[in-house]
Amino acid sequence: MIKDNYRRFCNVANVLIEDEFSSTYTWILQCLVKTTSNIIPKSFWTDFEPGLINAVAQVFPNIPHFYCMFHIWQNIIKHLKSKLGENFSNFSKVFYACRNALCIEIFEQRWEFMIKSFPNCERYITRILYNNRISWAKAYMPFQFNGGIQSTQSVESFNGIIKRSLNSINTLCEVEEAINKRHEEEIRYCQLTDLKAKYTTVGLSHLSSQFFSDVDTVIVEFLTPLILSLQRFQILQSFTYEGQLISCSFDNSPSDTPDDNFVEDIVDEPQVMLKSILNDMDTSNIVET
Repeated sequence: MIKDNYRRFCNVANVLIEDEFSSTYTWILQCLVKTTSNIIPKSFWTDFEPGLINAVAQVFPNIPHFYCMFHIWQNIIKHLKSKLGENFSNFSKVFYACRNALCIEIFEQRWEFMIKSFPNCERYITRILYNNRISWAKAYMPFQFNGGIQSTQSVESFNGIIKRSLNSINTLCEVEEAINKRHEEEIRYCQLTDLKAKYTTVGLSHLSSQFFSDVDTVIVEFLTPLILSLQRFQILQSFTYEGQLISCSFDNSPSDTPDDNFVEDIVDEPQVMLKSILNDMDTSNIVET
């Protein structure tokens, strides 16, 4: 599955396999690269399957590789729930507060607190999760392209569509028909979205070309109709923005990030700290106007 320029998940390949060895996954990914004329994805999301993780590292060694939080949590339930017993609910809150930390310093502080609070979990979470924290912890993710994805549930959803259409006596031809039917629905959605983006006007549409003509010329050339309409809408909204002068001192104190949900799903929550954004920037180059 890929996330396309309509911000929807689209099926691009299906494979029937008899094992989950790393060599099998490697062959699949190599075939995918060959079939798509060597198009390399910007990032890659998988579950916590070791064979697939190794295959991605071999075929796409230089792209960000993220792990599905749903599968991570299912594995945590499997390995730690019985060990923690009634204390598992408290562990859940501490874990998500750690996962949702907005900067690396706070993540490390909360991780240490979690280890000290739940020492009988240290071996598992350190060996399985900490060494791969760049692939699932929120603090590391704003600096890698991830398309706003958090899990591989889109794949599970697509598989569910196929399973509901088929049973154990269906042939491969019928499997293909079910997949093609889904593709036709995706095409119709894209056509409808393009039509809406082309003819629907909201607000003062002339502002983007009147005040940002140079920008508008560039985005018209490179953006698809849907993304173009969204970008122009953002330009229109910029006339209502209100700027505020902020201090150059940075506070490292923990923010009130959620401890039972993904921070990405809460629109009004901060998604990253200013210090993290400016971490690799020479602040002397910032000019106050």
